[in-house]
Amino acid sequence: MSTIFFLVKFFRREQYAVDFVNGKVFCNTLRSFKGDEASLDPWRADQNEGTTFWWQPGDARVEINGMDISDDLAEPLQVQMAWLDEINLFCIHACHTGELDMTKVSNENVELLRRELLIPEECFRLGEYAVVIKDVSDFVERMRTAAFSHGYRIARGLVKYYEPATFNGSFPGIEAAFWKQQQYSYQREFRFAIDTRSMSAGPLCLEVGNLSDIAMSLRVSDLNGPAFLGGSMSLGR
Repeated sequence: MSTIFFLVKFFRREQYAVDFVNGKVFCNTLRSFKGDEASLDPWRADQNEGTTFWWQPGDARVEINGMDISDDLAEPLQVQMAWLDEINLFCIHACHTGELDMTKVSNENVELLRRELLIPEECFRLGEYAVVIKDVSDFVERMRTAAFSHGYRIARGLVKYYEPATFNGSFPGIEAAFWKQQQYSYQREFRFAIDTRSMSAGPLCLEVGNLSDIAMSLRVSDLNGPAFLGGSMSLGR
């Protein structure tokens, strides 16, 4: 199991970063990442968000009005559930150990861990301002508490990635919000999926309280530098 050392949220505007540190967590709907609004930000847009079924040609039986068209499928068959569109998402980059076995990390191979925690340069396109969450478990608990105080349901976890050319299967229920296609794997997302139990409620601003005790603001240009990486080894998990 991956160990998450810290989380990094990217922002295009400095004021958004300030608001986040002040405890305002903006959670857009899954629908927004699929629609016209998302197309204005190609690094966040993903028309395949919330895919529940992804079946390869030859592995699915499709019948329409009594006619079996299974043999006529030229591309994978995709099914997306409408109810998932109204789920609110908060997405943040997770610097974690990946497949590295932490029990085998030593002074001799600690450089492997440092490389695993490097933030991919593709993420820098998400904004020039960043907020680093240094205590992941504390942040998760604050999100849970804030959601529960409003009677919302909340799920969280690392996003997993599938290869669309070969994957054949399904993601039941809310699990569909935690799967994306392989081309987005560099984002290494950790997500919160919040169900407000209100259809078409739109974006949600969750007030979690001031985060300055567990957060650090900086410019994206300062990420991955020697000082930052050196300090990351001692950040709270």
